[in-house]
Amino acid sequence: MARLTKLRTMLSADDLDATVAFYRDRLGFTCIGTWGQDPAEPTWCQVARDDVALMFTLNVPHDHGDGEGMHSDDPALSGSIYLNVDDVDALWAEVEPRLDGFEWEPTDFPHAMREFGITDPNGYLLIFGQDIPQE
Repeated sequence: MARLTKLRTMLSADDLDATVAFYRDRLGFTCIGTWGQDPAEPTWCQVARDDVALMFTLNVPHDHGDGEGMHSDDPALSGSIYLNVDDVDALWAEVEPRLDGFEWEPTDFPHAMREFGITDPNGYLLIFGQDIPQE
């Protein structure tokens, strides 16, 4: 049986430069690639940190070079993006000084997770969480 090995979301972005800057400068990700018919005007990027990678595609009509012609990648996410972390308080201490704001600071929740939430420049809610050890 085939085994799933990785999940990388493909999300829409209104501004790839602002998206890359946010993930790089505020959250410590690295831009590991961009692509576009015109290299000076990329329509896709991928950012990564540790074992997490996110892909973004520009939300304007563009040609993917797949023979499908011009199309748009309208947002279709109705939830949030949950990222597990081994030390949520250490991550918070790292990124909080670089944030312009946040949804909530590290908080223990009844579902046995300690989490904080922020919103990226595209409006995606990013939740960073760590298991609370149960006695």
